[in-house]
Amino acid sequence: MAKGGNSANNARSNSMNPNNSAYRSSANNHSNQHNPNNSSHQARVDNRANQMNPNNSKTKGK
Repeated sequence: MAKGGNSANNARSNSMNPNNSAYRSSANNHSNQHNPNNSSHQARVDNRANQMNPNNSKTKGK
């Protein structure tokens, strides 16, 4: 019972622990949504912008 209680306490404390890899990954995912240097986010922004970009070769042909 005591060991289980410690595990629960550790899980709760890790949710605010920036060194917990699982928490750190989720934090990075959130911050990357607004990070212009994140390649996956940058691609989505470029795709939207290129739909109205007359110099985009993909849309120019249509």
